[in-house]
Amino acid sequence: MIDIKTYFDIIIESERTSKLFTSLLRRYIRSCELDELCSPLQAVILYLVKEKGGVKVPQNYIQRELRYISLNGTYNFSALTNNGYLLSKGGRDKRCAFLTLTEKGETFYKDLIDYISKECKAMKDQVEWDKENAEGYLLGHNILQSFLEKAD
Repeated sequence: MIDIKTYFDIIIESERTSKLFTSLLRRYIRSCELDELCSPLQAVILYLVKEKGGVKVPQNYIQRELRYISLNGTYNFSALTNNGYLLSKGGRDKRCAFLTLTEKGETFYKDLIDYISKECKAMKDQVEWDKENAEGYLLGHNILQSFLEKAD
C-alpha cells in the first residue's frame, strides 16, 4: 500500500519534471529566435495538433487535452493562427473550430521533434531508461490521473 507521503512525492516530482521540460522547450524556442512563438504551451499545442493528424483537428479536442495545464488557451490558439503556424476554420456549428498545421507549423514541429529527440536520447543514456521503463512510468501517471479525475 502506498502512503500519503509517496503520493505527495509523486506530485512534487511530476511538477518538477514538468517545469524542467518546459524550460527545455523555452531554450529551444529562444535558440530559434522565434519572437512570435512565446510560450512552451504553444509548442505543446502544435505537437498535439500534429499528433492528431495535423489536418482539421477539432480545437475542443486540444482544449480538453490541455484542461489542467492552461487557462489561457484562446490567447495561444489566436497567437498561433495570427503568426502563421495554424489555420483555424469554423465548422457548421459556430462553437467548433478545426485546426490545421501550416507549412510553417509543420517545419517548427519537425525541428522541435528533432531537438527534443536528441535531448531525450542524452537523458535516456544518463538515466539508463529503456522504452519499457518510460511506458510503465507513463501508464502509472495515466492510472493516477484517471482516478483523480473521477474524484474531481
